[in-house]
Amino acid sequence: MTGKPGSQWPEAKLAKLRELDAEGLSLKEMARRIGCSEHTISRQRRHLGLPVRPSPIQIQPEPREPATQRFHRGASTLPPLASLTGDER
Repeated sequence: MTGKPGSQWPEAKLAKLRELDAEGLSLKEMARRIGCSEHTISRQRRHLGLPVRPSPIQIQPEPREPATQRFHRGASTLPPLASLTGDER
């Protein structure tokens, strides 16, 4: 095994990858146990047709108030334009 693009993994290594994947291990942990990079694990999983996993990162969006409340709080932030109100000096 040279590790160059196009090189083939031995069947024993592919079987180990399938086994670790079935256990639900992270890419990082599979890479550590097999002895290669996470990117290589990701490529091999894709090559084997294994299902894409959801991201382990869970982002909880912060609740936002509706735009009407954010931008229209009752008071104008700028004075009216003189050209629109007829108060040209």
